[in-house]
Amino acid sequence: LGFSEVQFDYVRFPDEKRLIREATFPLANGRVRAQVIRDQLGMVRRRVAAAGVPMTIDVFGLTATDTTDMGIGQRWEMFVDRADVVLPMTYPSHYAPGSYGIGNPNAHPYEVLAHALRDAKRRSAPIPGAARIVPWYQDFTLGPPRYGATEVRAQIRAGYDAGIREWLLWNPGSRYTLDALRPESAPDTAASGG
Repeated sequence: LGFSEVQFDYVRFPDEKRLIREATFPLANGRVRAQVIRDQLGMVRRRVAAAGVPMTIDVFGLTATDTTDMGIGQRWEMFVDRADVVLPMTYPSHYAPGSYGIGNPNAHPYEVLAHALRDAKRRSAPIPGAARIVPWYQDFTLGPPRYGATEVRAQIRAGYDAGIREWLLWNPGSRYTLDALRPESAPDTAASGG
């Protein structure tokens, strides 16, 4: 028995005003948040590597595009070489109207993922030891349109078109769209005599 990897979820500083007021970070020693996260991930990765297992980190999907740390310490170039796999949560519903020039990003899952994954790959390319990118895709409804197999498959297709063959689905209620996971229909060769 054992484990195949160590996954850190939500590697970030808090963003809620109440939590920011109540939280203290005495070990920051004047470092910016992104540097604190980088240093922490480096220390943890050394310890996890000693156990012989890979380390993965979940980050906001927008970090692939936003060049700031968004106030939470997630800056792509500062963490992408501190894990074996980076898991950006690229949920179209979490992108603001106008992101990538798209009025309602949630209604355009393929386009959002195409942009986000392109940015992630571009920003990772010059960094030695950059983590493998394995995105989280949205399999839940948060605002219009209602998500189903078409929307989930659009995200998967965008990943494949970007050369990314591994992915994860998220549904907070663990109710996944099984039709999105079935192989796409092949032509009926019996009906055509083939």
